[in-house]
Amino acid sequence: MRFRFTAVTRDGEERAGFLTAEDRNSAATQLERRGLTLKNLEELSEAAPVEEASPTTRLSLPQVTLPQIPQVDWRHHLAGLAGLDGRRLGMAVLVVVVALSGLAWGVHRLFGGDKVYRLKLTGECKVQTSRAMAKDYWKRVRPRVWLPKPQWFISSRGTIFAKDKAGKWQVLEQRAKVNYQGSNEGNYTLEIELALAQPPEGAAVEFSARGYSRVRKQVVFKPEGKLYTGQVPSIVLNSRWRRRASGSGTRGVRPRQGSFKR
Repeated sequence: MRFRFTAVTRDGEERAGFLTAEDRNSAATQLERRGLTLKNLEELSEAAPVEEASPTTRLSLPQVTLPQIPQVDWRHHLAGLAGLDGRRLGMAVLVVVVALSGLAWGVHRLFGGDKVYRLKLTGECKVQTSRAMAKDYWKRVRPRVWLPKPQWFISSRGTIFAKDKAGKWQVLEQRAKVNYQGSNEGNYTLEIELALAQPPEGAAVEFSARGYSRVRKQVVFKPEGKLYTGQVPSIVLNSRWRRRASGSGTRGVRPRQGSFKR
């Protein structure tokens, strides 16, 4: 015969299961041998499955309440977007585009692309003249810098010139920060700050003035981090020869050397 039982262990734990015995007394005896105290014994019909199951422990599981996920009414958000007029929507799109552009520019400057370098050039420029010069004439004697890479001319006012595909010089939108200081004795300091794709390897400083030949001197930089310093060799500007007619022919006026201040 088959029985379904409910019993308690010596520790007070409740067990339930199935067993096969000749009668109820035999079933109770089997449970006592296993150390169980019988609480309930139920005889099963023949239609029940023939299976002897080992005693099992009944566990009372706590009830778990799952948090409710709030439902999003997308119709409300769509209605809000539909309520925006074209001007507000356009302004919102513009703000998003500007923010993304600024982020892209920052990433580009941080991880790649052009980097800002500082160039500091010092030197001396003398002028040879045959006549007295105005006290502020030295202000008209201004330098410009030639960078072999990327083949740019940089004026003392920060304008950058580069050749286009047709070989013509064009002014770039990009500008450089230039601080040019010159003295009446001819000493000068030229500080330039600009963005370059590669570190500058060298440069050339060129001085020119009305009535004087143009002079260019090469300079080699000494890098100190992003600061590139260089001492420019001394530059002398010679005035162009002026000829005047005379009875026996022409002769030139020999210049004399002096500083910017005369």
